Amino acid sequence: VDRLNKGECPSCGQKTKIFFDKNTNTTFKQEVISAQIIKNGGCSGVNDIEYKCKSCGLKEVYSQV
Repeated sequence: VDRLNKGECPSCGQKTKIFFDKNTNTTFKQEVISAQIIKNGGCSGVNDIEYKCKSCGLKEVYSQV
């Protein structure tokens, strides 16, 4: 879960890519992991979060506070 939260896929090892454009002094990020809350925990505070890797198609769901 820590690797997924940091933007790294535990299956294929792809990481978030960062690009810097010198002409405009702008930094761009290309995230490889997308996270989506699929079930809100309400009073318990536990959310089910679905992680997807855009590179290899990995799909995992974890419960987090």
